Amino acid sequence: MPARQGLEERNIRALALDPQRPACLFAATDAGVYRSDDGGDRWSPARQGLDTQDVRAMAIDPLQPDTLYAAAFGGIFTSVDGGHTWQPTPGQPAGRQVRALAIDSRRPVTLYAGTARGGIYRSTDGGAAWTALTEGLGSTSVLSLAMAPTAPVTLYAGTVAGLYRLIDGEARWTTLGGGRLLSVTAIASDPQSLDSLYVGTGGFVWNTPDGGHTWGTVVAGNVGAKEGGGEGESKTERERGRRREGERKTERNQVSPSLPLSFPLSLFHSPRRGEGIDSQSDATL
Repeated sequence: MPARQGLEERNIRALALDPQRPACLFAATDAGVYRSDDGGDRWSPARQGLDTQDVRAMAIDPLQPDTLYAAAFGGIFTSVDGGHTWQPTPGQPAGRQVRALAIDSRRPVTLYAGTARGGIYRSTDGGAAWTALTEGLGSTSVLSLAMAPTAPVTLYAGTVAGLYRLIDGEARWTTLGGGRLLSVTAIASDPQSLDSLYVGTGGFVWNTPDGGHTWGTVVAGNVGAKEGGGEGESKTERERGRRREGERKTERNQVSPSLPLSFPLSLFHSPRRGEGIDSQSDATL
């Protein structure tokens, strides 16, 4: 049964799940934030202070889940009462066109914001101040962000130029995927396997089981031929992938931190206006 009552006319950008109350979740939509307290059967607006802003991504504090962050083209907003009221964070990334958010589960006052044109910014004080993290990025047009459940802290970024990784203590981003993963619109780090990562590109879901050394496409729940140094994938498959990548628009539904707390629906399905959420398919990995 579709879980959409109250969301019939909304375009869903992302979901954030309360880690302490499994039936409580939040939807980032093109008209602000909506909240459900019954596992997604019924939804109500939770957007006072946000009004009808197009919210692109959300993040939830895993230690204090009543503290939420919402990213919109008008900037980053925070709620400390479970989404009932919102206000802008004291500081804002330059440009404010935020398309992706990630939160450090070990240090929840540390936030990362991916912007449309300005690259990636980090705040270590809950959004009061932001510093740029762009060294090594092949593009400052950021589409997705995700934290890995590893130590040291590892952040993944999807851009129009590909997938990048930044490990805590390093000053420069490292590219992953050998330039094959273009326009990475969604990222999910596997909480059960520290080296396993899933990324969504135009028309494909990719998986690496070994921290980015080899890649395969996911087909019907299985990992396809591995992509090491370019071996294992047919010329036809590569050409088809490049053609489909070129046809896809880069501005698509974006992401938030890694599963299970928050994830972008674009990794699995991009619902058309009026579709709402189908709890049986749209948010299942």
